[in-house]
Amino acid sequence: MNKLTTALLAGKKYREFYEIRVDEEIYQIEIRPLTHIEKAEVQAVETASIKMNSKNVGTSDRMSSQEMEMNTADVIRDSAKAELKAVALGTVDPEWTEDMIDQLWKAEWIEGAYNRILEISGVANKKKQESTSSTQTEPQEQTPKVEQQESTTQTEQTEQSEQNLNSFRQE
Repeated sequence: MNKLTTALLAGKKYREFYEIRVDEEIYQIEIRPLTHIEKAEVQAVETASIKMNSKNVGTSDRMSSQEMEMNTADVIRDSAKAELKAVALGTVDPEWTEDMIDQLWKAEWIEGAYNRILEISGVANKKKQESTSSTQTEPQEQTPKVEQQESTTQTEQTEQSEQNLNSFRQE
């Protein structure tokens, strides 16, 4: 096992270029991964309009009930604001502020840069894993051990019969 040192990790210093097509020209924007705190800031913006209410219920107040409250329009707006924040934080050039990006970039550029910044930040991989595991609703069917043993025995018998037949033909 190798020792992990700070010299091996590029972290926030890692850079790559995200390409944007404007008419027939291709332009590059330098991007970097988000830090852990920046990622949390983006998540805070994204979930700002979702409210969780907890209250104690029952005669002894030992049980609690949670209620989630959200306005779909606000959630969509907060999600777009979070994308802008992530892109502004993830672009290296300081002139790309949230307002500047919102005013000048096409929505598809923002979404593409946002997805790539999340990917190099390690966030997109986690979301893919979560969505993959949540979409898998049917449990995988397992053959009981008895059936497995029976099918193995039948397969062995069939192979043995074929070998006997082949050896008989050769004689």
